[in-house]
Amino acid sequence: MLFRSSCCRYNHPAIDAVAGLMREHVFRANDITAMEVHPFCWALTLGNKVEPRNLVDVQYSIPCCIGVAAVIGTHALLPVDERTLNRPDVPAFALRVTLHTDSALDSRFPAETVARVIVQTPQCVYESPVTTPPGEIGRAHV
Repeated sequence: MLFRSSCCRYNHPAIDAVAGLMREHVFRANDITAMEVHPFCWALTLGNKVEPRNLVDVQYSIPCCIGVAAVIGTHALLPVDERTLNRPDVPAFALRVTLHTDSALDSRFPAETVARVIVQTPQCVYESPVTTPPGEIGRAHV
């Protein structure tokens, strides 16, 4: 499902990857015990705060945006608003997200902005394919 978001473009591949896994395997945010996000290196230069103080902190944080999408839904990123800052479940979720460099994905930047995600639940570990954001060259538009 294609969606638009008011967060940084560098967040979009990881958000789409998580949303895709949640849809495909039918699990919810509270089922996730840990998550690894493997973006290209420049995505790691964002603030990536897990406890945002303002909307800019939210918009430039992969863990927080994934938390918003997983806990509330991707619609809550359209746009991110003040209600997000007052939700303790979003930063609690963001604490379960770790960011890792991936040299294979690094080599694709800046031509592509990509990420892959590994989600752990008590029952299973799920891995997304390498995911590109909406509007990326070569992405099928749904």
